[in-house]
Amino acid sequence: MEKGIKRRRRDSKSVTLFLLMILWITSGCVSKRVQSFDVTTQISLQSIGHLEPAFVQLSDLERCTEWGKELQFGKQFAIDGDLETALFCFKRSLMATRNSRPTLLRLQEIDYDLFLTYYLMRRYKEANSAFEQGKLGELESSNPLRPQLLALLIESYDKAGKNDQALKLLAALRHENQEVGNKIASWYQATHFGEISPELSAPYAQEIKLIKKEMVHPITSEILNAVIPGLGYAILGQYKTAFTSLALNALFITAGVQFIAKGAVAAGIITLGLETGWYVGGIYGGGLAAQYYNEQLWKKRLQPLFERERLFPLSQLSYGF
Repeated sequence: MEKGIKRRRRDSKSVTLFLLMILWITSGCVSKRVQSFDVTTQISLQSIGHLEPAFVQLSDLERCTEWGKELQFGKQFAIDGDLETALFCFKRSLMATRNSRPTLLRLQEIDYDLFLTYYLMRRYKEANSAFEQGKLGELESSNPLRPQLLALLIESYDKAGKNDQALKLLAALRHENQEVGNKIASWYQATHFGEISPELSAPYAQEIKLIKKEMVHPITSEILNAVIPGLGYAILGQYKTAFTSLALNALFITAGVQFIAKGAVAAGIITLGLETGWYVGGIYGGGLAAQYYNEQLWKKRLQPLFERERLFPLSQLSYGF
C-alpha cells in the first residue's frame, strides 16, 4: 500500500517536473520580433536605368583612370540589371582609388553606387556599411540627392533592425526636407506598432490611424495562443484553425494525463511530449498568422494609397546610377 502511494507521488513529481519544463521551454518561444512587418513597393531595374544620373559625367581624364573604367563598367552592368557584376566593378573601382586621388565628389559617387546596389539587392547590412565607411555622410544638405539617400537609408537601417539609427535619420530628413520627411514618417508609422507618433500630413494620417487600430500585434496573438491554444487565431477570425488547435491540444493533454493516471508513465510522457510540439507550434503559428493578417489589411486598405501618394522610400528614387 505504502509502495503504491510512494510510486504515485514519485510519478506525480515526474509529471510536475515535466510540465514545468514544458512551460520553461515555451516561455522562450514568444517571439521578440521587431515590431514591424515587411511592406515595400517594387521598381524595375529597367526604370532605374532611365533615371537621371546622381552625379555629373566623368571627365575624359577620369574615364582613363583605372577607377574610372571600373566605375563605368559597373554603371552599365547595373543599368542592364546585372547587379552582381555591377557590385564587383564598383568594389574594384573603390579599391583602385587607393592608387590615385579622385575628388571627394567621385568618392561619394562610388559610395552611392555601392550603397544603391546593395539596397536594390536587399543586402541591407552591407548597404549600411557602405554608407558608414564611405563619404556619403559628408553630402551637403542642399544636395538634391540627400533626401532620396536618407529615405533609402531609413528603410535600410529599419530592415537591418537598427531602429535607433533609422529614427535619427528620419528626424534629420524631416528637418531638412519636410515634404519627403512626412512621407517617410507616414511609411514608418504605418509599418510599426506605436513606436513613434509623428505629425502626419493629410490626407493619409487618419487612414493610417484607423487601420492600425485593426491590426493585431504578432506577440499578442502568440501570448493568447500560449494562454489558451487557439485563442490567438480566434481574434484574427480564423475560427476553424482556432477550434482545431484547441481540440488537438485538449486531446493530447487528456490522453497524456489518462496514461499517467493508469500507471503508463512512459506513454504519458511521450504523449505530452508530442503535445509540446503542437503547443509550441501553435504559439509560433499565431504570430505568423497575425503578421499575415496585418499585411493583408495593408494590401487591401493602404497599399493603393501609398502607391498613389508615393509614400514608400523607394518611391523617392529620382537619381540612378
